Amino acid sequence: MSVLKFKKVSSDAFVPVRATPLSAGLDLFSPLDCTIAPQSKLLINTGLQVEIPGGSFLKIEARSSLALDYSILCGAGVIDEDYRGEVKILLFNISNKKFEIKRGDRIAQMICHKIEYPSLIECTDMSIETVRGTKGFGSS
Repeated sequence: MSVLKFKKVSSDAFVPVRATPLSAGLDLFSPLDCTIAPQSKLLINTGLQVEIPGGSFLKIEARSSLALDYSILCGAGVIDEDYRGEVKILLFNISNKKFEIKRGDRIAQMICHKIEYPSLIECTDMSIETVRGTKGFGSS
């Protein structure tokens, strides 16, 4: 079993919580009251540092209820295994109404993913043909 270590670097920080035993994400909480203006973004410090298990990375994701009910989305959410700074959450308010956040509100979730580090080889041609080929958006 892998372990995701965390440390509170602020007395206002909240411990991440898994809503149910089989929840993929750990809920992250706002350590402060703040407002995201309409059609804008806000970077929120969580007051947490993490030590990610080897061969993994964290992805900060939106909470489905905030996305559906308030049009609050997350951005720039990859946290690499070797990062030791404070975890921050970039929230976008894509609605036309201001969004109020209270201290202790669940504002995002973090999900631990396994990762591979493949070697990179530049090629002059891609020799493996597929049925799909170069067909892109809307082709399948």
